[in-house]
Formats: sequence, structure tokens, C-alpha cells
Amino acid sequence: MELTQKEYRDKEAADQRCKYGEIMLRHDHEYLTSQRAFEVEAQARLDAASQRRQHEKMRLEAAEPSAPKWKNFDTKQRSSLKSDALLVGSEEERERKAKRALKKVRTEIESGDEAVNGGEPKKGKGQLKKVNNQEKVV
Repeated sequence: MELTQKEYRDKEAADQRCKYGEIMLRHDHEYLTSQRAFEVEAQARLDAASQRRQHEKMRLEAAEPSAPKWKNFDTKQRSSLKSDALLVGSEEERERKAKRALKKVRTEIESGDEAVNGGEPKKGKGQLKKVNNQEKVV
């Protein structure tokens, strides 16, 4: 019995799937060990990074002064910085408002053709219409 082309391709595909499955079963131990090694290495990198962060945090805490006079100085300094920031913020707001007012004034000033015609925009020519080979405005 002779196979048609479609049946032949189906049989080839089934044989290839079977071979692939057998190869995977033969090599599954190798694949699993390499995957586990990668996972262990990745976890070790994460643990090392966490440990570095913990050491850095401890080092910074040890370097900070813990005397009460330093704490008072910090709070005073912080309050002065906050008041300075508020002053700068209010100055910036005043500048912004002044710029907005200038923009409003500029838009109210007539420009170009409107200033010449007493506030009315320039009239267009209108539509041209040819009558007896002469152009007339309608």
C-alpha cells in the first residue's frame, strides 16, 4: 500500500515527535541539573545583594550621630529650610502671575489690521464672479 503525500508528512511528524520525546527523556537529568544550578546561582546573587544592602544600612546607622544636640540642630535646620522653600515658592508664584497678566494684556492689544481699521478685522475681497468676461466682486 502506497502512502499519499499528506499521510507521509503526518507519519514523519509523528516519528519526529517520538524521537524528540525519547531524547528529552534521555537528557532530562542533564537539563534539570543545569536548571537547578542556574536557580541556585540566581538565589545566591539575590542573597548577596540583600546582605550588601543590610551591611550598608548598618554602616550608615553607625555613622549617624546619636547625641541630642545634633537632633535639635537638624530640626532647627529643617525648619529654616522649610521656611526658605516657602519663601522661594511664593516668589515663583508671584512671577508666574505677573507673566500671566502680561499675556492677557498682550492679547487685548490690537495687532496688525485690527489696529488700523479701528478694531474691526480687515474685510476680504469676497467671491469673484465672471460676467461677460469681466470679473466682478459679489
